Amino acid sequence: MLQLQQFLEVNTPILSELRNLELIRIKLPSPTSRISLLTRRIYIELLTQFDETFPKLCTSVHFLHWAFIRTRIANTFLECSEPNKAYEWLHVILANSKEISAIHSVIHKLQHPVQSPVTKSVVYDKSELILFNLLAGLLQTLFNLLAASAYCKRRVTSEPSNTTRDSTLLTHTDAITSLDWLQCAKRVHELYVEHNSPYTGPTFWETIVLKDLIYQIGGDVSIEESDMDWLPKRPTPERLFFEHGYTNTIFLLAQAYQLADEPVHAAVCCQLTLSRQLSFAQPLKELAQFAKSFPNRSRPRAVSARRSKDVNQSIFGQMRRRFACYVSFAVQPFDPVEWATNAAALSNYYLSSEEGNGYYYATLECLVSACAIIDRADVLHPDVTRKSASCLHPSRNHPHVTDKEQKARANIYRGLGLFGLSLLEKGSIAVTENPKLLHERIQTNTNLHAAEDFGAMFQLRLGLFLRRLVSGVNAVGSTSLSLTSKSDSQMKLSPVTANAESASVETYVNMLATCPTTYDAAALVFRLTSHGFSQASEYYTVDEHCSDAVVLGQNLSKAYRLMATFELNESRQCCIHKRRIDLLDRLLRPLSRKHYQLLCRQLMFELAGALTTLRDLKHQAYEHLRDARSESHPHYARKANALARRSLTVYQQFLDTFPRSGSQSLSTEALSEDEFRLVMLAHFYSARLHSKMIPANRTEGISNVSKAFSQYNYVVSLVDSHLRRHPTSTIGQAEEVGIAREMVSLLPVKLNRLARGEHLNE
Repeated sequence: MLQLQQFLEVNTPILSELRNLELIRIKLPSPTSRISLLTRRIYIELLTQFDETFPKLCTSVHFLHWAFIRTRIANTFLECSEPNKAYEWLHVILANSKEISAIHSVIHKLQHPVQSPVTKSVVYDKSELILFNLLAGLLQTLFNLLAASAYCKRRVTSEPSNTTRDSTLLTHTDAITSLDWLQCAKRVHELYVEHNSPYTGPTFWETIVLKDLIYQIGGDVSIEESDMDWLPKRPTPERLFFEHGYTNTIFLLAQAYQLADEPVHAAVCCQLTLSRQLSFAQPLKELAQFAKSFPNRSRPRAVSARRSKDVNQSIFGQMRRRFACYVSFAVQPFDPVEWATNAAALSNYYLSSEEGNGYYYATLECLVSACAIIDRADVLHPDVTRKSASCLHPSRNHPHVTDKEQKARANIYRGLGLFGLSLLEKGSIAVTENPKLLHERIQTNTNLHAAEDFGAMFQLRLGLFLRRLVSGVNAVGSTSLSLTSKSDSQMKLSPVTANAESASVETYVNMLATCPTTYDAAALVFRLTSHGFSQASEYYTVDEHCSDAVVLGQNLSKAYRLMATFELNESRQCCIHKRRIDLLDRLLRPLSRKHYQLLCRQLMFELAGALTTLRDLKHQAYEHLRDARSESHPHYARKANALARRSLTVYQQFLDTFPRSGSQSLSTEALSEDEFRLVMLAHFYSARLHSKMIPANRTEGISNVSKAFSQYNYVVSLVDSHLRRHPTSTIGQAEEVGIAREMVSLLPVKLNRLARGEHLNE
């Protein structure tokens, strides 16, 4: 130990430069190869000095320092996308461990655990546990690095020399090998936790290179925080490094399980990784903040100064101005944006896994958690609120939200909206197939979880946030569905009032995690969907992100259309479709027909369809009032005809976006199969609109039928011409084509009867 201490003192200049270099480069999102090469060169110099001073590894402490240096060198190879070389450097550590039988025995038991038939666990004697406690930090680092680099030992010979790969990504062929190393790292954590205090940690390279910094941090514990002066009640820096390393183990396990086709285990590891990131966010942040005040090296070291002088001037000068806060390699600042993005991505797995039972509790929990964290809501559990609350709030030095965060927030809320949209779509299909579901009472006593359990996946309290979210949606989105009063029947069927304050969190979770089959359940899902899309639209504006803004508008339009299927009252259905029409019209109006032709076509076709749907509702109201001999039925006739004419105009605008031949007729030769189908449908729907016009007299009726016949006849000729050019086309099998052929044969008879003055029933 004395010789080792002397070695460290002699090489203090090298260690000082390594300390500064480590702390500077770790602040880079991805360390440059130049910095990694310089770091590697200095570490190799230190290793050479160590080998010359200690030709033989006599003690476990010597082995600890020697192996830590090699792990640092291996890590630089990983950073430079050379994991095969990293694996070689790491494998030497395992090979040399055989020279010290006690160390080899501990590593062997971690790699090949054999449980005792009596204790049902691996047996370690007292000396092995003492040695393990010394080496736990090294072994955790070693196994994690081996897992990340294992695959390249096989792949390097098959990949081109200029191929670069992410060293943290694993392939399916090496997932099993990586799983073996990661299971070893997991056993290291489990064994250390079992036999040690929850506040202490093993030795890490940081505690050697940053010894003075760690001493100051570790000594910054007040007496009030301890039952005894020597036993702190909060984790030491060593323990934070150890827990952070275990978080990396779980993160790599998630990748390995995914590539080993074990998605269930992968999802569990992803969830645990996110939960641990929240739990240790603030302690790691405090460690990094403490490093800010730690004095940097003001003078270059004498050893090898000439070698690195130019590099120091070109790199370190700029880096120090840019990165004033130095942190340890093991400390990664908590990023709410990244965390929320990953939580939202995890919801995609649960969405597919929960498809079978139709209860999307975990999916909703992931999405709401992501929204809460990216909005910096106060949702942390009481056990971690004191430790981690401030890590969620933006720094005072950076009050402005970055474009990256705005985009991430928009994508998360868009994911929330799409989740709600999928629920509406599934519910709409269910009530269409079984309309009796609309008349059933909401079942509020099934699939309920306790309010405090919602958010337990990440140790969050999401009950109040969900209540505020739904309340805010009700307030903000009140214009979406609340301008007209509910029908009496729906008021009787609903156990949940329109006031968000009156419903329990359990009820909200139950209604938002299941496919709606009643109006009230659908209305709540719709409002959440609308809120998600509106929040996303704050970033995806038409001026700056036109395509995304239009897609968001189309999604909201679809939500309106689906919501109408849950409404029993025709007048309220009309209100919903009016809002849908207004939305599509606002989207279409500012778009250039030339530069956004495809988007304009989509919006025009959808707008014309929405106008037609509203026209049909007005026509139904006209027929009901006419049969009841109401005096107001002419008003509804005018409304229906006005909507029909407007829809015809939009269909014509849609057709005008397609090329014309010399005779000004539509040229369909260059159209794809999908484009041709849309053109055919536009003419077909136009014919239907003409035939459904409510005539004021016999002459007008004949004119409407004649126009309808002309359009149907054009559809038939258009399809026949297309089939002659493309005999394998399936367009002739479309239902609309069959109807058009039938109408071409029937409408001339109707025209003759109208011309003779016969009165025909509609």
